[in-house]
Amino acid sequence: MVRCMSDNYSVLAFWRGWHRSFNRWIVRYIFVPLGGSGGDVSGWKKAVNYAAVFTFVALWHDINLRLLLWGWLIVIFVLPDVLARLAFPAKRYRNRPNTYRWLAGVGAVGNILMLMAANTVGFAVGLDGLKGLVDGIVGSLGGRVFLLAACVTLFVGAQVMFEWREAEKRRGVDMKC
Repeated sequence: MVRCMSDNYSVLAFWRGWHRSFNRWIVRYIFVPLGGSGGDVSGWKKAVNYAAVFTFVALWHDINLRLLLWGWLIVIFVLPDVLARLAFPAKRYRNRPNTYRWLAGVGAVGNILMLMAANTVGFAVGLDGLKGLVDGIVGSLGGRVFLLAACVTLFVGAQVMFEWREAEKRRGVDMKC
């Protein structure tokens, strides 16, 4: 892995860094032959390519409906990450870096929660179990307080990750994912 799994706030960066050698094999032998996500590939074609890749990865783990749902949820959860990068490009906030950092922190919380949800479906309790967890969290005051505290904690953790990345840049470290 390029980074610890707990040190990723972007869905795309998480998957690019996860099991690096397997990722490169998938990109080289599945994603690129399907057309990849390069310049003239349409948004739908990119989504189909991602779906094909994550379907393969799910089946590679095990032939299991929960893992297929996991792979397809990952594809769906890449979309908000991509759309947020289009809607809030870093260049637009060059003169307001703190504003951008707060926006990116909120996005990071959403990304981390989505990764947690997908992995809960695929590797723990399945879709019905996730529904039960979510109902338990949002269905009570204590659960909502917990969710707020978890989101604040994730936000602070994302800010630490952002600063860590900035410190790496200052030291000349470039860990492209």
